[in-house]
Amino acid sequence: MEQVTIDMHCVRLTLRSAYAGTVPDDVDSLASELRRVLDDPDSGRAQAVRARDWVLCERTWAANARRLEGLCTLLGV
Repeated sequence: MEQVTIDMHCVRLTLRSAYAGTVPDDVDSLASELRRVLDDPDSGRAQAVRARDWVLCERTWAANARRLEGLCTLLGV
């Protein structure tokens, strides 16, 4: 099922990057998103799979090390 979560900048970026979730801005948005996921559970499951796949690819120690190495190279460090 799709995750509906707190509004933290890093969480919002992760969900948008993974095309996998929604951070509602208000009560009406929350209700709308919950209704959408409950009305279409297959879509919610597909979003959850995309989110998990993205996190396993982009938010691992190895992926973080690759990004850091690239930044260090770019900065000449």
